[in-house]
Amino acid sequence: MGLVSLLALVGGGHQIWHTADDFSPPALWITEVTSRIVSGIRWVLMGGVDPDPWGLRIVCAVLVVAFLHALRRAMIMYNAYKPGAVDVRKLVDATVDGQPHPPVEDLTAQLRKSLSESNLYPPTVVPAEAPAESFLDLVGDIDLEPKKLGTSMLRLFSRLRPKLAYQISGVLRVREPEPRFGMTVTVTSYATRGSHVETVWGRTWEQTVHRAGYWVMATLVPVIRAGRELPWRGWQGRSLPVDLFEAYQEATELARGRRFDEALSLYYKAVQLDPTNLFLRVQIGLTQEKLGLYLDALETYHGALVAAGQTTERATARLWALPEGGPPIACLRYLRRHPGALQARQRYAIVLGTSELTAHQWCKRSDDGFGRPEIRRQIRESLTPDLVDRYWRTAVDLVHWDEDPLTDAVERDVRERLSEVFKTGDESEVALVFQRACLAEAYRLSEDYLIARCSPRIRRGEIATTQAGIITQASVRMFRDIWAPLRLALAWDAYHDHHLSETGPGSFAGPPLPPAEALGWSDDFYREVRKMVRSQVSPEELRWRVRQAKHDWRRLIRKDWQENYNAACLYALAMKQRIGRYLGWPEEFSALAVRELKKAVRREKTGFVKITRSWMLTDDPDLAPLRAHGAFIRFEREVYPYATHDHLRPQDIPPTRIEITDYYRRLLTGIATAMRGSWDRRPGRGPVGIATVTTWLQNERELWGCVHHLACSQARNWLDRRSLIEKTRRVADPAVLGDVDISSHVSTFDEIFFSRPDDPWLTSQGAQDAVERIPGTVDGALERLESMVDGADPRSPVKHIDEWLEVLRKADETGTTTVRAAALRSLCARHAALWQALCDEVNEIGDGSPQPAFADALERLPAPSVPTRLLISPRTVGFRPYRPVRRPSTDRRRREKTPPARRDRAARSRANA
Repeated sequence: MGLVSLLALVGGGHQIWHTADDFSPPALWITEVTSRIVSGIRWVLMGGVDPDPWGLRIVCAVLVVAFLHALRRAMIMYNAYKPGAVDVRKLVDATVDGQPHPPVEDLTAQLRKSLSESNLYPPTVVPAEAPAESFLDLVGDIDLEPKKLGTSMLRLFSRLRPKLAYQISGVLRVREPEPRFGMTVTVTSYATRGSHVETVWGRTWEQTVHRAGYWVMATLVPVIRAGRELPWRGWQGRSLPVDLFEAYQEATELARGRRFDEALSLYYKAVQLDPTNLFLRVQIGLTQEKLGLYLDALETYHGALVAAGQTTERATARLWALPEGGPPIACLRYLRRHPGALQARQRYAIVLGTSELTAHQWCKRSDDGFGRPEIRRQIRESLTPDLVDRYWRTAVDLVHWDEDPLTDAVERDVRERLSEVFKTGDESEVALVFQRACLAEAYRLSEDYLIARCSPRIRRGEIATTQAGIITQASVRMFRDIWAPLRLALAWDAYHDHHLSETGPGSFAGPPLPPAEALGWSDDFYREVRKMVRSQVSPEELRWRVRQAKHDWRRLIRKDWQENYNAACLYALAMKQRIGRYLGWPEEFSALAVRELKKAVRREKTGFVKITRSWMLTDDPDLAPLRAHGAFIRFEREVYPYATHDHLRPQDIPPTRIEITDYYRRLLTGIATAMRGSWDRRPGRGPVGIATVTTWLQNERELWGCVHHLACSQARNWLDRRSLIEKTRRVADPAVLGDVDISSHVSTFDEIFFSRPDDPWLTSQGAQDAVERIPGTVDGALERLESMVDGADPRSPVKHIDEWLEVLRKADETGTTTVRAAALRSLCARHAALWQALCDEVNEIGDGSPQPAFADALERLPAPSVPTRLLISPRTVGFRPYRPVRRPSTDRRRREKTPPARRDRAARSRANA
């Protein structure tokens, strides 16, 4: 501003043009100021006719240079913060003779590819010029002659714009101890003139380059713009651990590929490195929901609320707007310090609201004490005290009270009764409590959302597009005013049907909501919710409520597809109302829902069609009543065109159950294929020592133990699946693993059936049979595996391997080192056939009857009772010394072949002679 003012002052007496008086006052002033500034620049650079002092020209020239220098530094700093292009230099080979030389060009390309796939910044593939060392070097070769002023100014401005933000270089190294292959990576910043150096190691060159790329990104993220967004906001300006960044990046890629078991394991690893990161906990919960682990997701979101920095007492007080919860300014400060809290609370309330799924797993009990039943029992015991403390106000109608429902005696009785409901209650009771808790959470979330909008930082991070969805004012209103009350009404109807004859203390009798004094809600909200729960909502009323929830002046500027999609879910959910089925309302609701879906497709978010395809068509429980209607089928064919006919989707079958069961089948198929290929390749390696065969059998025993654990839990426990995948990767032949996908992704509902040669969508009954066939086949195969793989069963491969290990141990004690080739081929062939039989068992498509393939393969395993001489080669180094057997003479052999009678006559003849 000082430079501009000085130029206007100097150019006041040397104006190039003058403004006419017929201009309007604003235009006249702007033209006059522009004329002064341009005249001042011309006078400073070219000189004037008036004898003005040279000192003023020198001051102006210095100010111009200072301005350009400040502009250059600001552009460099912004380029580093943005960030701009990254110069990835060619890697340097520092290995010496006698060491394995790396493919430098290939590894450099891999490093550039690794950085480009991060979606943080695009690296430059071609070499670029390094910027000048100083600002004087930058402008030193600029010709400022008056005749070339235009060209010189263009060259100057081109030099001012920084072309690179960072430079990355690496030196490849090799050492003797494992991991052998290393790279010394250097990251140089053109903004601060500083550098950061680190050496990473790996077992292969590819693994080393991969880790080097993660280290570079972990170094840059805290100082660039991406560090201000979730999930790295807490690491801004700090040193981000490379293991944390690597775990999150790989988990995100696996989750996008629907490899949820491996993604869940890596998300847990990331949370161990950053326990207070709520966004990572939300990702764990979302992955658990996709795996159908709704009870686990409830525990994860509840743990996120506890880890958000508030005590349980204060969080409960805030939920019911008690004085102990703190003033609104304290809530704002809390939300600013704990990014991700709004997403965690929203997902927590949604899991509580889908009570038909969460309550079903809560009440699913078993006495086997193994696998998922034991995990569910631990989750119930862990969550029950906190749920009772937090939501006892929603169940005060479980006990009798006279005047005040919040006395200590009433609270004590309600806590005892609610604890009994969580421990021994049926599914309808638990679902009703969860729905009331969801409504309480939705009410408090909407109140805190209004507070969060006061902070620009929270609006930029919390109320933004993330993998957990979009939190907007309209979506919060629809969640609180329509979705949660509709869900509560459905849960109340189910409870009333199940407990029709129960009245009095100990049951939810009378009104569907506890008294207003216990909840602390506003009178208008309590009255509207009670009205929606007591009566059925007509299409006209629901349409009016949706329009009221969408009302926001910002929607005139920006409209988001998520609001239309949420409205479609509300219309589809209202189709479940009992009375509306007899009044023809489902047809009207379906038409309204499809209209909202079409609006969502037309919104500016063009990725909506791709992102929400599987979720909308099969997984979203709110849209389940809509999928069988003709309007939705026509909409599906318009948006997702198929070459087949309309889809007659089965009803009353959870799509997640089908997807996960099919994933179990393909997981066992991939592992069996990998192990069969590994056993097929082992006999071709030449002579094999006893130690190697013993290692093979020990790994095989551990792998069958993992299969037994998986079968005992019916493959429901994701930890068993992860252990089986990791063990297979350590045991199987690497060449086979390159061709077989042992950790297959979770296919969508449509992918499962459209990949089949026969079309199951010919009729509704055909689709129903095709859906029921997969769970029956896989569950039956797992039940048979549980009994046949158990170590107590004499047919078990575990018992068979133990016997062989004992034979090999005794042979090793005698000094034997090598196994016979024939015995090795027989052993490998039988184990390969056993894995093939397992593959056939889980892929059998039929009525689920037991098949003899796996049992026959167990019986064909070579018995360890074979004499040791058939197993062990007697001509091996380390065996007892070889001694040639003396062969008898020819006469002796002839005498041994002569019959005894003839031998006696010959002896008498010789005696007489």
